[in-house]
Amino acid sequence: MILTSSIITKICRELEDPRSDPEDEREYSTQALLDWLYDGYRLLLPLIIENNPAMVWRKDRVDFTEPDDGSKDLAFTPIAAIAAYYTNKNYWLSPIRDSFSIPNVIVYGSAVGAPAMPMMSFTDFDPEETGHPVAYFIEGEKTLSLRPIPAEDIRITLWSVEDPESFEWDPGEEEDTQINIPSFMEPYLKEYTLVRARNRGEASMNLEASFMQNWEKEIRYQLEKRAGGMLTAGSSYVAE
Repeated sequence: MILTSSIITKICRELEDPRSDPEDEREYSTQALLDWLYDGYRLLLPLIIENNPAMVWRKDRVDFTEPDDGSKDLAFTPIAAIAAYYTNKNYWLSPIRDSFSIPNVIVYGSAVGAPAMPMMSFTDFDPEETGHPVAYFIEGEKTLSLRPIPAEDIRITLWSVEDPESFEWDPGEEEDTQINIPSFMEPYLKEYTLVRARNRGEASMNLEASFMQNWEKEIRYQLEKRAGGMLTAGSSYVAE
């Protein structure tokens, strides 16, 4: 985990803009730097998910009790639903592909070692059907839904990637966001933020396009060197 306070402080040091007094006026506001940092994170995260999602996923046990409509609100907002496992019956669920608002980010279990599950559609199911679920999807922002609707209390193990929605840091307060990327990715996130800060959209389109091409290429190389995380029914941290 990387703290926003740590990386913003390093960025400011390179910009020769220390954050010793939060009331000082500066060329680069803390919020602007946080926004650019978050933009870089949202570009970096899909590359990590595509190449090695084990670096950023979380694993949660989701209990469906009295599952009238087969839906359960999660305690967080996922940016990607990677895989789901029916713990009671010991089998993987298929994803319903046309259900998520950010489809280009989703990587399913087959990419990380789980069986290649067939994609399914809402049209494959009677919306009122009950039984043993065989498919899952994220409904709205953070509701895990199953089809068919479970006929009894069950447990699902869900691998997903959390979306922090924004980064927070106030030098005068204790609030500080933990950035969920491996530490070796920090230099790339810092580099992206520095480029944005130094150019700030002024006649620098060609420079930024060239930078982004090389930036993404180097990140993919670093991730491929560290590839190999496999997803199994019993792997990874289990969130309570």
